[in-house]
Amino acid sequence: MTTVSTTTATGTARPARTGTRGEPVNPGNPAVENTAASVGTAGGEKADTLALLERGRTLSTPALRAAVDRLAAPMDTVAAYHFGWIDAQGNPADGDGGKAVRPALALLSAEAAGAAAEVGIPGAVAVELVHNFSLLHDDLMDGDEQRRHRDTVWKVHGPAQAILVGDALFALANEVLLELGTVEAGRAARRLTTATRKLIDGQAQDISYEHRERV
Repeated sequence: MTTVSTTTATGTARPARTGTRGEPVNPGNPAVENTAASVGTAGGEKADTLALLERGRTLSTPALRAAVDRLAAPMDTVAAYHFGWIDAQGNPADGDGGKAVRPALALLSAEAAGAAAEVGIPGAVAVELVHNFSLLHDDLMDGDEQRRHRDTVWKVHGPAQAILVGDALFALANEVLLELGTVEAGRAARRLTTATRKLIDGQAQDISYEHRERV
């Protein structure tokens, strides 16, 4: 889907389209994978980008898994497969769950506002849920059979489950924010839903471009 915001949801597109995919850019290229760009943190210290991504993954994953566990069966296991936590047979796995860019940005945003990184965990979980909602639907619409080096959800569990789990992740993202019960959480949920609507608008345009010679 079309990119909307670096702090909300970045979607996917086939290589012939404009956009980004869930896979790393230029995979397997050591010059890319080993790039260590420095990013300033709230404390003024320099931190390696890869370390920031890993911190985002480490802090957000427990809450992300707890949120996914709320889903009714079999959506909980289908989502777990998508995130790489289990294999197609339901066995525990350590699959590639993505780069966790969005959780890292959410935590850095909290720190930039003067709060602890942990304050940003609900936002980190919410944006990651929306991002993966977009991936599930995009894979189905594009007919993509592989994501993160393994079969996509619709290929393993069928189109209906890909649609249902994607919808469930989007609803869950708003639930994670709204259950905080604060004014700020309400504002965050409103911004997230607005951004998601724009993301979907972009995907609709993306599909329409497939049938046009000029864009």
